[in-house]
Amino acid sequence: MQYKVEILMATYNGAAYLEEQLQSLFSQTYTNWVLLAGDDGSTDETMQILQQYQKNYPDKIKLLPPAEKKLGSTFNFSRLLQTTAEDYIMLCDQDDVWVTSKIELQMQQMLKMETQHGKDFPLLVCSDLAIVDEQLQTLQPSFFRYRKQATSILNDSYKLIAHSTITGCTMLLNKAAVKIAVPIKINNFQQDHWISMHVAYYGKISCIDLPLVLYRQHSNNVVGASKINFNYLIS
Repeated sequence: MQYKVEILMATYNGAAYLEEQLQSLFSQTYTNWVLLAGDDGSTDETMQILQQYQKNYPDKIKLLPPAEKKLGSTFNFSRLLQTTAEDYIMLCDQDDVWVTSKIELQMQQMLKMETQHGKDFPLLVCSDLAIVDEQLQTLQPSFFRYRKQATSILNDSYKLIAHSTITGCTMLLNKAAVKIAVPIKINNFQQDHWISMHVAYYGKISCIDLPLVLYRQHSNNVVGASKINFNYLIS
C-alpha cells in the first residue's frame, strides 16, 4: 500500500529549471503523490508552466491562489505547510532534480519510524544531496561530506540552532511534525532550519546517507551549498 504524499513547492521566477524538476517527480517509483505549488509573484513563465501541468495532470497538480503580498521563500513555504492536510509532506525546490527512488526510500524509513514511535510523534526523514551545476554535472557527490557535516547532531536541537544541517528539499515530514513546526514566526531562519530545530526538540530525525537530490547550483539560488566556516556560525 502506498500512502499519499503531498509535495510542497514554493516557486518564484523558476521557469528555467522548473520542468526538469516536475519531470523528476513524474519519474518517481513511488506514484501516490500530489504536488501543491505556491507562487510568490513570478514575472517569468513559472505560472504558465504550472498551469499547463495542472491542465494536463489535474489529479496531480494543485495551485494555491496568489498571496496578498510577496512572502519570500520562508513564508511561502510556511503558507504551504499551513494549507496541507495530508499525513505525509515533502518540501521541494523549483530548480533541483529528484532521484527516482527518493519518495520510496524516504517513505520506507518514515513507516519504520512510525512503527517504533507512533504516528502522533513528530518525525522527519532527510537525506544527503549531490551538488551539481546548471547542466546537472556533479560538482560534489556528497553535500554532507563537502560541508564536513556530522549527521550525529541531527537530534540535538541546540546544536542545530547554530548549524543548519538539513536541507529542506530532502525533508519528509509526518503530520505531527508539521503541527509543531508551523507557522514559521520569524524570518531570521530559513524554513528548513526552523523545522529541523523543532522536530529535533519535540520528535525524532532520521537521515538516509544517500544523495537523493541533485542540488543545482546557479546564480539565482536563494541558499546554496556554501561551506561551514567561522562567519557562518557567528551569523
